[in-house]
Amino acid sequence: INMNCYGSKPREFLSKVPSGLLPVLEVHNADGTSDIVTESMDIMLLLEDLCPAETSLLSIATNTAASALGSQEAVSNFARECLQAERQLAGAWLNYLRGNNGRNFSNRGAQLAFESALDQVEHLLSTRSESRWFLGGAQPSLIKCVYAPFLERVEATMLYFRGSNIRAQRPRLAAWFDAMDELSLYRNSKSDVRTHARALPPQIGRCLVAPNAEKVAQTIELRPTRSLLGAVPPPVALCVEVDSKSATVNTTQEKEKKKELDEARMEAAGALLANWSAVVRDALSHAHSAEKRGGVFAALNKTMESGSDKRSEDVELALGAAFRAAVRLLTSLERIPSGREEPRVLADAAVEF
Repeated sequence: INMNCYGSKPREFLSKVPSGLLPVLEVHNADGTSDIVTESMDIMLLLEDLCPAETSLLSIATNTAASALGSQEAVSNFARECLQAERQLAGAWLNYLRGNNGRNFSNRGAQLAFESALDQVEHLLSTRSESRWFLGGAQPSLIKCVYAPFLERVEATMLYFRGSNIRAQRPRLAAWFDAMDELSLYRNSKSDVRTHARALPPQIGRCLVAPNAEKVAQTIELRPTRSLLGAVPPPVALCVEVDSKSATVNTTQEKEKKKELDEARMEAAGALLANWSAVVRDALSHAHSAEKRGGVFAALNKTMESGSDKRSEDVELALGAAFRAAVRLLTSLERIPSGREEPRVLADAAVEF
């Protein structure tokens, strides 16, 4: 389901969730009724309550909280304090990033409020010196699930728009980020700085690059997407280019896995097609301000540099070709053999935008 900034939501979704809020969870009760729950925090806490104790993400018994906390009540109280700090940081971050129509980079008060909220997170992490996680357990807790996507965006936007490294002089926060990067599930879903910097403004409002951050933002724009993501291998669901010889499926388990991946790829392609004009429009807005690109867009660069009246049309045609290649890869159940470069290069270009 797309966000409002990328187009209208499906009628069947709005019939269940009139507010259109995301994320949303539909819970089917034993009496045949169902409940609709929105807000990610409420959803996570509800799932925590519904799951059995042996899988709890807020418990000393499951090693997601330190035994030094003493009791489950103490765990809950400290978890609540961490969640409150996350909300305070969210407010301060949004104000510093988008306040005054994106110009709050010159607002010293907004900057200090943000840094103070971030220092509070550093303090909470410092209270459990026996672990890099908030609750001090050997395993990450529910607090990690709340903070991970949020701090990832905070770090990316502060670097891009403010030229600020939030890990600097905050060793406990830096250690927490390092611990997150050691989790394969997180690495495989982690995005990059440029993607966050481009995707967030349509969602949260105008964000402007501070004068002292211009060189940092320019450097990020010029780097290939794969280098921004680092040397982390992509998750198997995203590996659309495989050798045809290795595509044979032998076991029942492998067949089931292939079926799930094929269904996921078809769903992704369907979502892209359903929101085609909004996706292309959003990518087009970035293409006009992009730096020189190589590969498949080499010819396009000349058109953009020449100031031709056809620039918008040419850019849109190139983007359309790239996204169609991405859809072609997603919907090709037999996969594209590794020797055929054109579809892969075009799909890479779509990812770049």
